[in-house]
Amino acid sequence: MSMITGTDEFGDSVTLSAGSSKIEPGITPAKPVVLQWKTFSEAADEAGMSRRYGGIHCKTADLAGGHLGRVIADEAWRRAQSYFDGPVKENVVVGPSLKSSLY
Repeated sequence: MSMITGTDEFGDSVTLSAGSSKIEPGITPAKPVVLQWKTFSEAADEAGMSRRYGGIHCKTADLAGGHLGRVIADEAWRRAQSYFDGPVKENVVVGPSLKSSLY
């Protein structure tokens, strides 16, 4: 998003009402919960952590997915810009280097 907006600043929030859980309706959260993010990066990191807490992904999958998402976003941005500026000058190749950059 920062490539489109020109900044990582986000500054948004959402309030979850008491008892609004889809898993435990009427029970959780016990009190209203406010989630807020100063930056897009902070929102993305929190989304990754929520998937860990939910048992959907492990730490390695979260980190790899975040890294891969940034690589794909860079390539997508370059490609989109080529429609305005001319041909894409270089291609990104995702391969074995992905694993080594996570550790």
